Amino acid sequence: MKLINYLIDIETDLVKDYFSNGSFPVSNKRQFRKPYVNIRDNSNDYCLSLEMPGIDKKNIIITANDGIINIETQIKEDDQKENNSFYSEIERFNYSRSFYIPDDANIDKIKAKSSNGILDISIPKLKKVKKDIKKIAIS
Repeated sequence: MKLINYLIDIETDLVKDYFSNGSFPVSNKRQFRKPYVNIRDNSNDYCLSLEMPGIDKKNIIITANDGIINIETQIKEDDQKENNSFYSEIERFNYSRSFYIPDDANIDKIKAKSSNGILDISIPKLKKVKKDIKKIAIS
């Protein structure tokens, strides 16, 4: 199995809100974004590189549960208020992205590092064990 996207989609949630409430939320700005990702399948590991500009590593939460790896950010309101700017065109967003974890991944050894707005996650592959094939006699 390959490392692939998990299904969460904000537009689907907005449409559901529209049909259940009769209107879109007051703010049409998205509260989070899906970061761009580059996925590499190397011989020893899977590597994910996610673009998260302006996000400090202390605000990134990575969890692996039930075969899914979740990457989320949580920017606090205090972090969003930047040095008393009276005008700013720079918007700060929370990011969220999830992926299915391949069956041959070693989730106990996942490592991550953040540098210059890029989050790199390394998911090592399990070492292949030579299968012991046994012949079974038919009686």
